[in-house]
Amino acid sequence: MMKFKKCLFLVVAPLLLTGCQKTSSSVLDSSLPSSQGSESTSGQESTENPELEKVSSALSEISSAVRMTGDYLSMYPSDGSTYDEGDYDIQIGADYYFVERNYTDSYESKTSEEHIFQAGEDGKIEEQKRTLLNDVQFVDYVNPHTEETMEAKDYLSNPFQGLKAEDFQSVGDGLYELSEEKLSSFAGFASFENIRPDRFYSCEIESAVFEILDGHFTTGVVTTKAQSDGFFIPDDFLFEYTFQIAKNSLEEMPSLEPYKHEEGHDKLQKAFDSLESKVQSGNYTVWADDEETGGEFSMEYVSYYTEDVLYSDFRPALIQYTEGYKRTEGETFQHFNYHNYGEEAGTVTLQSKGENAYRDRKWLDVDVTGFAVEFFHEDRNNVFATSDPQVVADISTFLCPFIDKLDPYYIASEVVIELDEQGDIASIQRTAYDWAAGYTDVFTYTIGDFGSTSIPEEVLSAL
Repeated sequence: MMKFKKCLFLVVAPLLLTGCQKTSSSVLDSSLPSSQGSESTSGQESTENPELEKVSSALSEISSAVRMTGDYLSMYPSDGSTYDEGDYDIQIGADYYFVERNYTDSYESKTSEEHIFQAGEDGKIEEQKRTLLNDVQFVDYVNPHTEETMEAKDYLSNPFQGLKAEDFQSVGDGLYELSEEKLSSFAGFASFENIRPDRFYSCEIESAVFEILDGHFTTGVVTTKAQSDGFFIPDDFLFEYTFQIAKNSLEEMPSLEPYKHEEGHDKLQKAFDSLESKVQSGNYTVWADDEETGGEFSMEYVSYYTEDVLYSDFRPALIQYTEGYKRTEGETFQHFNYHNYGEEAGTVTLQSKGENAYRDRKWLDVDVTGFAVEFFHEDRNNVFATSDPQVVADISTFLCPFIDKLDPYYIASEVVIELDEQGDIASIQRTAYDWAAGYTDVFTYTIGDFGSTSIPEEVLSAL
């Protein structure tokens, strides 16, 4: 949702939307009979009512496995504005939920996601993922916005599974509206599909209307109840999901496969091993060249690594200090600010609060051991790249200097490693989107001065 970008009110699927309007029972001569007060099953009723038989037959096709493919909008009733929230392709089986999503986030960055979910033994949602070491396993799914685990029964269930023919009411022209008592069956779907790193709305359903043609569910429109968007100046909005409905064609849960080891990976692994042997000394320098892709901004900075002190001369505009870490005990290092300007110029302030106040040396170092080379492909001779959305951000963090690990706003989309003629790493290039500022930077790192790096004297004397 981008409330600050207005557009004209869009009408999607006019035929179905007309079915969403509340219609008085006096007009519905073809309405299905209500299930209230009846103890009979949908199968028994179907022999007495052709409409029930039609709905019951259509439900039986998708109640055990369904595919829903479509898109959705967010709508603001206050001014009639709507926003395209992306598209999805969901396939739900008896023991899995497989979805492909495409959307543009609030900072205009296009995102594609593919997830395979299941219910874990504890009832929580698990996701099948490739680990950074190129193994495939199910791990706990953590909502990227709330950072909490989620109950599978609330979000992964096939919304058609518990429905019966008598839960629908005909509203004419092959359209059927779901009864108010059963609308909650689509709440998990609507809530789960709007999850993004920057938001999560738990939805209630206002209406759900479906089309049945030739004995099959074909399309559906699910509309949520209006709720606050939670912005600084809040406004009520609703989601409207429009989708095609079909029987799920996947007979069993899809499965990820580990990436294959190719011949070129041996070269990259050798280069990693060579760099790791040099970095292990704890003494080296990383030179960084940061260039904004629009060409309007660029800067260079240096990060110094020694056995007991790490320091970077990176200093953003308007900030009067640079940053570093000093060893406290064992492999634990404490964060400090070195004041370059102002009344405290030439002094150091040690940080003792926050997740970055103390860090293990392994986290601070450039690390080429925490991920598998198979995530990279040889783009051209001696140039290896990865843009795998499941791992590229983590790999990027392993490879960048500590000062860039501390920046929470950059999300990497690609990492490129170039080897020199001797087979060593010549440069590491990291393309990352700054979701706070709304632009993309390309960072190029070179690593050297192994065993001969020293911290600037003015910083050491202040420590």
